[in-house]
Amino acid sequence: MPTGEQGGADVTRRNDDDNHYFWIRDRIVLAYHPVDSEVVHLAHEALHAPPTEAAEQSKHHFAYLAQHHDVISLSHALQSFEQPLCKLLKRVREHLPEVGEGLEVLNRKLNLLANVVAAQQNHRLHQHAARVEISAGGIQFRGRRQFNVGDHLQLEMTLFPGYTMIRSYGRVLRCQQDPKDPACFRTAVEYEAMAEETRDLIVEHLFRKQSDELRERREQREAEADREAARGASSCNDVIESKTEQ
Repeated sequence: MPTGEQGGADVTRRNDDDNHYFWIRDRIVLAYHPVDSEVVHLAHEALHAPPTEAAEQSKHHFAYLAQHHDVISLSHALQSFEQPLCKLLKRVREHLPEVGEGLEVLNRKLNLLANVVAAQQNHRLHQHAARVEISAGGIQFRGRRQFNVGDHLQLEMTLFPGYTMIRSYGRVLRCQQDPKDPACFRTAVEYEAMAEETRDLIVEHLFRKQSDELRERREQREAEADREAARGASSCNDVIESKTEQ
């Protein structure tokens, strides 16, 4: 089960058949586990349920996941209740803005603690580094496991440097043997049952990485220009000293 760690990102744009989002090459923590279509269906139902029904739908989703699948991460267990909570917080903000704002702060603090615990859990599961291509519409990664087109995966990603936890589901679009390493497979996954708030977190990460790379390139160009100027000044001084000695 691949996962990831801190690392640099290469921002790229490409025309891809999967979706129109732009992609970056990044090094992240990635965990994935196959699930059946009913899990994704229940997650989708919970995501789009009215606020008064969302909590109950989330309970059904988590109960089915616990009954039919052996691997359930703490973060996914908490995520199953996050969407109905967000809907309820939105209703509170509309009627009691200050109370809603205070509850949101408390929820962010709890999410931060949950992310730390989930990261420790990932470490105990001996997950290892993964270099991936990621966008707001999907993710591509290499792994030892082969999947069929249409398979559903439970996804959990940690994005650096902010330790942003992304939890979602995905459908396999492609899984092809790596020509450079026949024991590995390149898998392309499209997100499923993903809340727009979660997708926004990925978009923020992409733009932050793009901004960081552009700044690094600018600083590299400026440093190279400074070195060239220094070399030029040194050459002029050598010429002046040579003429003086003559």
